[in-house]
Amino acid sequence: MAGAAAARAAQPPQPGQLDAAACARAAARLQEATGIPELHALVAHLSQLEALNFALFNECSQFNDRVGALQKELKALQVCLCVACACVRVRALQLYKWWA
Repeated sequence: MAGAAAARAAQPPQPGQLDAAACARAAARLQEATGIPELHALVAHLSQLEALNFALFNECSQFNDRVGALQKELKALQVCLCVACACVRVRALQLYKWWA
């Protein structure tokens, strides 16, 4: 029975299950974990962290887009290089035949 109670306690409460005591316990745990005793300061800190997280997510997304663009550019350059090499081979063959 103790294991089942612990499993239920580890699961987050559903929206309709929150009460003042549960909110107070959660706030106390957050305050202890962060070392920020004032609730308004804790909320401000968590808000700043969320804003930073969002900014980092956007930056990663921009870098990912840039990587995609660079990969397309690389493929185009590889095609150009293959065409140039083929042209050089053809020209070399023409010169070889001309000198022969």
